[in-house]
Amino acid sequence: LPAVLLVDDDKGKDYQKYFKAALDALGQDYTYFEVNGDGPNAVTLGQYPLVIWFTGSDYQKTLTSTDQANLKAYLNAGGHLFLTGQDLGYNIKNSSFYKETLGANFVKDNAGNHDVSGPVNVTIKGGDGANNQRYPDSITANSNSNLVFKYGNEAGAGLTRGDNIIYLAFGFEGISSAASRKGMM
Repeated sequence: LPAVLLVDDDKGKDYQKYFKAALDALGQDYTYFEVNGDGPNAVTLGQYPLVIWFTGSDYQKTLTSTDQANLKAYLNAGGHLFLTGQDLGYNIKNSSFYKETLGANFVKDNAGNHDVSGPVNVTIKGGDGANNQRYPDSITANSNSNLVFKYGNEAGAGLTRGDNIIYLAFGFEGISSAASRKGMM
């Protein structure tokens, strides 16, 4: 199997093309999994060193409780997760998975800014991106994680927890250029 499992959990939107193009540009092989109901189980997740999971612009069923349990088991077994979605925090902000496993605290539903700075600087509006970032979440990191991305207004945009979790509180697909998406990936 390839090293990467790409999990498409965007309720049937066409956002996977942004992720696939970035992975292809990097020459990275991956397995594609489209969610219909619950996502991949812990056994499936465990076959891949890295899981990239995106929820697009979904705001109602971003990660089911089963998905959260499977991801937690995967991470506890040493897996690596790159998780992205503009309303992920809005939807699961009160879950232990969000607070304890990801190490995130939800601040508000709309960060009010589309410029992101950190290890890579990007804009999540315009260009050839999905142009779907209406409500990018604003977050803070708790004591178990580190805020590494901020919006132009200094609100939290993304964090890392240890060396195995990257969580973006905005949708990767909204990044405004293919070169910037490749750089972020």
